[in-house]
Amino acid sequence: MKARDRFFFPGTKKKNATCQGGAQPKASNTLTEEHTILCSGKEKTQIAQETNNTQIILSEYIPVCWYHPKGIYRARKKIEPRLPDVSRKLFLTFTVDPKLYANPASAFEHSRNRLRRVFYKLRKGLFWERKFIQLNSPYFIKVEFHKNEYAHFHVIFLTHRHLPANLLNHLWDLGRTNIKRISNKDFYYLLKYVSKGGELPEWVKEKKRIRIVQPSHGFYEALEKEKAKAQVDFKKTRKRKSFTIRERLERWSRMVVLQKEKRFRQLELPEPFKKTFDHRIFAIARDGNYLGNHKVKILTRKELVRWTISPKMMETSTLNWEMGSSLEELPFPIRLECLRERMAQADSSLQQSSLQLNPDSSNGPDFMT
Repeated sequence: MKARDRFFFPGTKKKNATCQGGAQPKASNTLTEEHTILCSGKEKTQIAQETNNTQIILSEYIPVCWYHPKGIYRARKKIEPRLPDVSRKLFLTFTVDPKLYANPASAFEHSRNRLRRVFYKLRKGLFWERKFIQLNSPYFIKVEFHKNEYAHFHVIFLTHRHLPANLLNHLWDLGRTNIKRISNKDFYYLLKYVSKGGELPEWVKEKKRIRIVQPSHGFYEALEKEKAKAQVDFKKTRKRKSFTIRERLERWSRMVVLQKEKRFRQLELPEPFKKTFDHRIFAIARDGNYLGNHKVKILTRKELVRWTISPKMMETSTLNWEMGSSLEELPFPIRLECLRERMAQADSSLQQSSLQLNPDSSNGPDFMT
């Protein structure tokens, strides 16, 4: 496990840690408990001790992604320092006529290939009405989707040259085109959304990959202190699982981020974060643990365990425990908490019986008398 992926819950110790010289540490005599959680989609086991009062901040996971409703703001913020000045630059729009295609998916594939041919001809240059027209400047492509699920393309060329509208219609020939000059304000507004309806089309969610934003070489400005690219050993890198966009969005909706001081870790919940948050917000606000902006303060491990259990399972497990059902039927985190409560009740009842037997003795009852 990488150092950036390590996050120790309150009161936990590293597993399989090594001492100096490579020797294994001695086994601890303290009581440990096995707590299984879902982290990054995989089940991992950690050995945890009793919790302390270290504060953990739980917040919603927002990826850097152009097709995520909130992640698009992070993606835009990431490229903002490198965006050029596009004031009065050439701004093109390509739309598709739905009557020419059977469905939006086939229209997207065909129109994308046609757009490549248009760019190729403009880069090479061609004669139109006795004039030589050429656009070999860096460009920026942004894909958007209408409410009817058909895609259209916005293109910015970093040039002040004139492009005849009838030439662009002739090269495209799949629908309407539009040519105008763009401002920096309009460019930033262009990066705010991908779908005007708010949701991605269903056929897009079934794809494994789609490029919403595609800049050409030279469009982004080079940073003054650009980070050096790390050398990657492809022989040691493991293959990532392939997911569709729908599967990624569903998984991201269940992800949360745990922050302990300057360490971070991702945790996958059994249900979407919004549903779990709405179910628990009243108790969180009542206890004064809501920090605003969907951030929650967690002080005990018991509170963290409750986030890993769905609300329905929590209610059912509590009801079955009150009715006296078997502990084996309950989930592990709930079973663990139930055992703790029973042990605490047994200890308190034993202390009370001891005081009743010998109230004057501070060391407990003397059974030999």
